[in-house]
Amino acid sequence: MVYQQTIHSTTKRAPLIVWQDAIEHTKPASLTKTDADIICRRPTDRNINHGQVIIDGLSYFSHALTTLKADGIKKVTVLVDDLDLSKVYIIHPDKKDLVIQADSTQPEYTYNLSRSVHLEVQKRKKLMSESDRQRLGKHADLYNLYQLMEDIQKDLVRKKPKLKQFKIELPKQLTRLESELTSPPSNEELTTTPHQHSAQQSAVSFGSLKVKRNDK
Repeated sequence: MVYQQTIHSTTKRAPLIVWQDAIEHTKPASLTKTDADIICRRPTDRNINHGQVIIDGLSYFSHALTTLKADGIKKVTVLVDDLDLSKVYIIHPDKKDLVIQADSTQPEYTYNLSRSVHLEVQKRKKLMSESDRQRLGKHADLYNLYQLMEDIQKDLVRKKPKLKQFKIELPKQLTRLESELTSPPSNEELTTTPHQHSAQQSAVSFGSLKVKRNDK
């Protein structure tokens, strides 16, 4: 096949050559990966509270937000990626070319978490009994996320039996908490005061899945 270069009727030059000459003098605008990540997000307005903004029940923290609140700025525009809820960006009210990154206060739960999955997890959490939610405490979201993953896989295998089923193992602490949910409360739990019960919950950790605060 013979390629024929089209000649512009006015300039009598090939468009490709004109383009190459033009970009030697003025480079085309380009976006970095970070620029694209910031631009391709859903904006929503939120109030600042204790250095945090809350989106769909998830908290995002940054010391810069504390500074903004101290300067009298109460509401900001938050940029959300519905396919990854691990962090959000906040547009600086006075410096439009500056954005603030705020990280999730539940990094293990929100890692690669989409908004649609998060909303499904919240529906499941609401169906739990109040006593179960209290026992799980801050780990309720992560627990229900693992349960959702298991149910999705079981449903796929049921519809397509030839699919190989992978075992989804819960972290050891989640396994222990799960066994506690299926057993009746002990006499010690029944006599525990609300203050003592709260202290016991805060002491529960996941080892490698321990929830960490963002100190940036």
